[in-house]
Amino acid sequence: MAVVVNIEMWPGGDPEKKYSLGHIVICLIAVRDGDTIGDYDAALFKSATYARKGGKWRTAKVRNFPRQGPGRLGPYDLVLRALAGAIGDRSAGAMRALKIKCPHCGGDVGCNLGDGEEPPLAAEVE
Repeated sequence: MAVVVNIEMWPGGDPEKKYSLGHIVICLIAVRDGDTIGDYDAALFKSATYARKGGKWRTAKVRNFPRQGPGRLGPYDLVLRALAGAIGDRSAGAMRALKIKCPHCGGDVGCNLGDGEEPPLAAEVE
């Protein structure tokens, strides 16, 4: 099973002029507890029409996602967790506003990476 999110630009709001900025693919890789909990791998792709180099850009792992049963979350929650894991280090203000822990260091926001140090390509979010 995969969830795919396409990201498009509509110049002037005109769908006839749309072009792709990229897409996100989130794949279910394991289930537990009677299919109620899922683990996912996510990949963010940039379109060659948008970026200098198209293709896979960042990845993330979403673990222990409540996908069915009481307390289940929906597809937008899954996309949010995938984005937090993949690009949360770039969006400290959004992470703080949403009260999401840093996927790299577990802190309230931001990261304990040193100046100029690159975050890991893959991050894990629970």
